[in-house]
Order: sequence, then C-alpha cells, then structure tokens
Amino acid sequence: MQILHAAVLYFLLVFGAGFVLGVGRVLLVVPLLGERAAELIEMPLMLAVIVATARWVVHHKLDGRKSSALSVGFMAMSFVLLADLTVGIWLRGMSPVEVFLNRDPVSGTAYYAALLLFAVMPTILTRLRHGESLRCTPLEQRVMRSGRERGRSRHLSGIAKKSPVLTVFD
Repeated sequence: MQILHAAVLYFLLVFGAGFVLGVGRVLLVVPLLGERAAELIEMPLMLAVIVATARWVVHHKLDGRKSSALSVGFMAMSFVLLADLTVGIWLRGMSPVEVFLNRDPVSGTAYYAALLLFAVMPTILTRLRHGESLRCTPLEQRVMRSGRERGRSRHLSGIAKKSPVLTVFD
C-alpha cells in the first residue's frame, strides 16, 4: 500500500506541475514559437520537477529499497500513460493509437525519453542516496568500500600477496 501511495503521489505532483506548465505553454509560447519549440522549452522545467518530486518521494515516502523505488516509478509512469490516453480520447477526440503515435518526431521523442527518466528517477535517487555508484556492480562497490576502509596501499598489497599472477611479475 505504501508503494501505491507513493506512486500516486509522485504521479499527481508531476502531472499537476505538467498541467500548469502545459496551460502556460499552450496559451503563451505556442502562438509565438510553435508547438515543437514550446514543448522543447518546457522539457527542462519538467525534468527539474521530476527530479525534485522524485527526491521528495524517495526521502519521505519510500523505505530505501531499490525494488520499491522502481515499482513506484513504473506505476507512476503507467498512471501518466493512462492520463494521456484519457485526455486524448475524451478531450481531444483522438483514437488510442493517435494518442501515442501522433506526436512531433523531435519533441515526441524527447517526451518519451523524459517519461522513461520519470519512471527510473526514484531508483536513480535511491541508489545515489545509499552511496551506490550508477556504474559499478555490487561486487565492485564492496571492493571499493573495503579499499577505502583499509587504505588503498594496504588493499592493493593484500591482493598482490594472494594473487599468484601478480607475484610472478613482481
């Protein structure tokens, strides 16, 4: 239930900010610059909202497990897609296929990339919060932590003593 609550909250906060920014985009920026430029101008603002909201949700609503963060992100993304579908069909009179495929090639691609980032952002922030690198495997992280704890030179000399390959070339 905690995961569902966090996912709904994450969705509502980002969707609400997107709604407010979208109204401003349609009323102010689209008439001046066109739809593609307006959507691309809005994108960095939405990314900032996504990061800030995900950070808040991870800090205040999640238990710190990566699996729950990933669940929250993908559940929230499914709510966004459902909201897109609902708005497209009921308010814009589009078919379900048109809702998802009738987008500008440039800004539509940026939108779906941002949507994927929206889904994984809670997981990224959870990993960063626990001091995990986004590039290292768990084994590499343990080796790096043990090296920091014991000191780099002693750690490397311990590996050299245990490794027959390294001792042959010394």
